[in-house]
Amino acid sequence: MKSKTGWLLLGFLIIVLLFSCFGVPLLQEAYLYWKFKDVDITSILIEESDLPPGFSKEEVVDIPPDEFWGRNYLQHKRQDILAPNETKVGSVWVYLYSSRNEQFETYQRLSLVETQEGIIPTKLSEFENCEKCSIAATDGFVFVLFARCAGIGYISIDNKYLQDYGIDYLISHARRLDESLKSIACK
Repeated sequence: MKSKTGWLLLGFLIIVLLFSCFGVPLLQEAYLYWKFKDVDITSILIEESDLPPGFSKEEVVDIPPDEFWGRNYLQHKRQDILAPNETKVGSVWVYLYSSRNEQFETYQRLSLVETQEGIIPTKLSEFENCEKCSIAATDGFVFVLFARCAGIGYISIDNKYLQDYGIDYLISHARRLDESLKSIACK
């Protein structure tokens, strides 16, 4: 009798272990999918106060899944920034994920911006309680990247326009976008 009870207990423990390893992550992804699939992230990309005088924004573009950006995000939107002469000077991207692994992979890919000189992203102290917030510069662009809960925010500005655009506007925009993303992706 003890042997049968022992086998039942062992079987139950194996089922609990398997469920915690495989079932819980799948349930979490399903929950995040249900929670974020219809959230509007279009309105948070660029607000008028984010831009220096004379700069403007283009319409929001919905980015379809692909190999580079990933296939498991719920939403990926981009909005371009235009100089006073209507030249594209940068872009703002926001992603929402149901899969933490896919989010981590995309963040890693985006944070590996380097030039031949090996410039490595620097942690931004301007962001409150953010372990995954960084700024990097290459020969062509300055990037601000951050991850919050189920989202990623990414802003790039062409170095040729950075003096006119202003690093303060870039950091201020990134902080505002981070706060907006927190209100959406951390619910």
